[in-house]
Amino acid sequence: MKENYFTQNFIQKWQKKLNKNKFEFSFEKSALLIIDMQKYFTEKEGDAYVHSSESIKENLLKLSMLYKEKNLPVVLTRHIDNEKKHPLMKKWWNSPILEKDPQSQIINDFDFLIDYAIYIKKNYYDAFKETGLYQILKGRKIERVLIGGVLTNCCCETTARSAFMNNFEVFFLFDGTATYKKEFHESTIINISYGFGTICFLNDIFNLTI
Repeated sequence: MKENYFTQNFIQKWQKKLNKNKFEFSFEKSALLIIDMQKYFTEKEGDAYVHSSESIKENLLKLSMLYKEKNLPVVLTRHIDNEKKHPLMKKWWNSPILEKDPQSQIINDFDFLIDYAIYIKKNYYDAFKETGLYQILKGRKIERVLIGGVLTNCCCETTARSAFMNNFEVFFLFDGTATYKKEFHESTIINISYGFGTICFLNDIFNLTI
């Protein structure tokens, strides 16, 4: 059953638990990766609507504005299923996201980034696989990535793991990623914090600008 699990108590509980950071965040040489904030996932009419996406959207918009002000890269990914490249995706979900479907578009809230952001179309959970993202980031001398978007436990987690394996420091937004169930979200937080990256909160990031 889908749920909107983001509450202040939920966030505060994990803020107390996650106090050991392997990496210290810095805006310097960082890029913001916003994963799959598409109508398909984030609008109530969407076929795979994530209820908790409403709780993270404003956070991601604020971060996007901040990154733009700092003239740092913002990457927006858009998932498109391609049966020739990855037939298992359709077999698994039986509901492909097609490029011609209006629901595949990134939500209009991010239109202010149209002339600024780097747009990546991906066919896998991993935003690095066959997209050129690695080369784009290395070309800009990026050393660390801040990851938000949907789904916490699928494309966000897979991209975070891949980023780490590609030698980027990973910062994973607790209150900037969302999925269908609290247990899915928590499982990813446990796994990422164990072996792949630092879990961070929006306030932690903004406090660095004060």
